[in-house]
Amino acid sequence: MPRVIILFAIACWTAALSATPARAESLAAQCARDADGGAVEICRRALAENPGDLDLRRHLALSLTILADYPAAIQIHRDIVKERPNDPRAHFDLAGLLGAQEVRRRPDERRADAVGV
Repeated sequence: MPRVIILFAIACWTAALSATPARAESLAAQCARDADGGAVEICRRALAENPGDLDLRRHLALSLTILADYPAAIQIHRDIVKERPNDPRAHFDLAGLLGAQEVRRRPDERRADAVGV
């Protein structure tokens, strides 16, 4: 059941990100189009051209999540939350990713953390 929830959340997140208007095959457009396929390098290059672009940062985080690089994706979302503390989406994205990472941990690891072992 948790796997279904995670997949549904990623699908919704992908749909929301792909609703961004695409530009004529720029790196930003390629990143937006291919983020759900793990287009990390394209997104990084697009961010190098547009370092302040919030959507590109979110696309990069999605690409990293698809490739299971959770620490890097979480760091991107933490940076966004620090910069935009009043943005509910920033908090939602970070919380969703932290929750997904927790679900992927083995039950005995979660139990050990809970009891402080």
